[in-house]
Amino acid sequence: MFISTVVSGLCMPLLILLLNNGQTRKLKELEADIDLRKREKHQTLERQDREESQYLEYEATFHACLVKILFSVQQLHVELSGTCIDEKCIEDGTKHFQQKLAEYQSVIADKQLMLSTKLTNAIYTFYSDVSRLLI
Repeated sequence: MFISTVVSGLCMPLLILLLNNGQTRKLKELEADIDLRKREKHQTLERQDREESQYLEYEATFHACLVKILFSVQQLHVELSGTCIDEKCIEDGTKHFQQKLAEYQSVIADKQLMLSTKLTNAIYTFYSDVSRLLI
């Protein structure tokens, strides 16, 4: 009787407490694992958002440079088709255009790594067309 009282009064509660604590520990470990995965997923999403934002910024810069190059082509056309009749005028106009073109090409080259190969090929085709215009 004493043994059954000790077992049922002392050992059973200790055994139940031990089992509950094991389950609680496992639950806390699972919650910590879930929190870690959530943080990792959140960080991945933030990184993807930053990369996408940076790509959009590069794309906007790229587009702006191309528009400026086209404006420079138009400006050169106006200069050369207006009152420009001597070689000095032509040389000055093309020199100024080439300086602007080099400036914009430099900006594009800095951002070019983020662009697709198809777009990069299109850029070089555009540069080739501009070079033929200069010749």
